[in-house]
Amino acid sequence: MVNIIHMTWYKIPEGDFDPAAGSPYSIPSVQDVGRLYSIIIQDCAEPDEEDAELIKVFKSSLSDLISNFRSDLYYQNPSYLEESYKAGYLLDL
Repeated sequence: MVNIIHMTWYKIPEGDFDPAAGSPYSIPSVQDVGRLYSIIIQDCAEPDEEDAELIKVFKSSLSDLISNFRSDLYYQNPSYLEESYKAGYLLDL
């Protein structure tokens, strides 16, 4: 719950607010994010090892970074994300 003192100080009216409404940018859908993970998994997995690769990708630090939509990492080229995943850290752009 928002502190009433801050609401009064900054003259914020009570109500329901949708941060995405009116934004020129769209928030990636579950399918959009899944498609990106699918590309990384398919390109990095050995044949018949897709299940194990899926777990490795989701346990990697890259997964948390991709899911942070306050950064631009999700929007980077999938090839860059794949190479960063393989290296174990974000490569310089």
